[in-house]
Amino acid sequence: MIGRSLLRETQSATQRVGVLVNSTNPLFAIRQKESEQASRSAGMEPIFIAVAGESGLENVVAEIARQRAQALVVVDDALFIPQSLLLRTDEVIQ
Repeated sequence: MIGRSLLRETQSATQRVGVLVNSTNPLFAIRQKESEQASRSAGMEPIFIAVAGESGLENVVAEIARQRAQALVVVDDALFIPQSLLLRTDEVIQ
């Protein structure tokens, strides 16, 4: 929940938070419940964006905008690691 604490400190007006989760991960339900409790206790509304594979990642940004999330928290998951490394590599190259 470090991400939520950091988010709360930096974005005090943030109320709607997108939470990117891997729906095929066996811990999905547990993480969703924990994230929901932490978000609500911090005064935020969690918006869960579940993906089942890399192909689902293509629509994440559109879904965040559609649901009017003000920030995005990415739950630690092996599905998201290669994508975040690619994003960082692109940022360095540019």
